[in-house]
Formats: sequence, structure tokens, C-alpha cells
Amino acid sequence: MEFPIELPVPDSSDRIVLDDYMTSVSTGGNLARLDASGAELWRALPVGDIQDAWVNVAIEGPRLRAATWAGWSVVLDIATGAEISRLFAK
Repeated sequence: MEFPIELPVPDSSDRIVLDDYMTSVSTGGNLARLDASGAELWRALPVGDIQDAWVNVAIEGPRLRAATWAGWSVVLDIATGAEISRLFAK
């Protein structure tokens, strides 16, 4: 998998960006929503361990489904980045 992964947000000029998880621990999370100018609208921190990182993301309608290295499957609100639910999937 090559990083960054960029997913266009439906009905918007924004994009969801998943950066390389190997460099994310010191940056406070590697999953963010950026507007057309590249300004960060929100940044999602992984759940649990401070050294965890996002490893995959998919858009599912008005939500994101993201997975962490530690095994969490998390549903996030695409507009705000707020966590809606989480499930330990490992």
C-alpha cells in the first residue's frame, strides 16, 4: 500500500487523507480531512494506545470506517471526525 491514501469526500471538494502510519506516532494521528486548499478540518486520533495508528480507511456514505494497527474497527462521522462506534476486530 502506498501512502498517502486520498479519498474524495462525496459532494465536496474536500478529501480524506491517510498518511503513512510509520511516521504518525509523533504527529498526533495520521487520518485527517482536508479542504480544497489543503487546510486541515479535523484529525482523528486512534483509540486506545498512544502508539496506535490508522492503517486503513473507507468511505461508507456519511461515515468513515477506519482500522487501527492494534485491531480496532472504528466508525467516524465524515463531517466532524467524531467517533460513532468501535469494535475490537483482531
